[in-house]
Amino acid sequence: MTHIARNADSVVRRLEASARGEHIDQYVGGQEARAKEIDSGAGRTFGALRDDVTVTCALLESTAASLPPHAWGFHTTSVSGQSQDALTVLIRRQREVVLHHTDLGIGFEPASWPLDLVDELMAEMLPALATRTDPASLVGWMTGRCGAPELSRWL
Repeated sequence: MTHIARNADSVVRRLEASARGEHIDQYVGGQEARAKEIDSGAGRTFGALRDDVTVTCALLESTAASLPPHAWGFHTTSVSGQSQDALTVLIRRQREVVLHHTDLGIGFEPASWPLDLVDELMAEMLPALATRTDPASLVGWMTGRCGAPELSRWL
């Protein structure tokens, strides 16, 4: 939940920078600073986590709602180094929320995911699938000849 809140903060920063026409990175201090922010908030109570997510999501919604038209096409840089326009930033936010909602283990499963997100992830992940396992085992599973192979971590 801390990850979702800090991600919301980063999206707000990027949207506000887009409105100003300023090119910024998603997280001040990059991947290392991002990890520290998430780790520092992980041990909080459920109430504190819920409040953090609620407040940061509300700020994100109001920021997005007030973004001027010119800002939607402006690019900022994601933590992975990708240049993304403001609309893509919001689409990636949906991905973060859906995936990490599933990670909570509270009954929100992939069958509940929005189909547009499933299509996007499928198109992105299929080409790299063979690099995450033994290709022969993968093809064996895909053709119904053996069980699913072990996959290395995504990203």
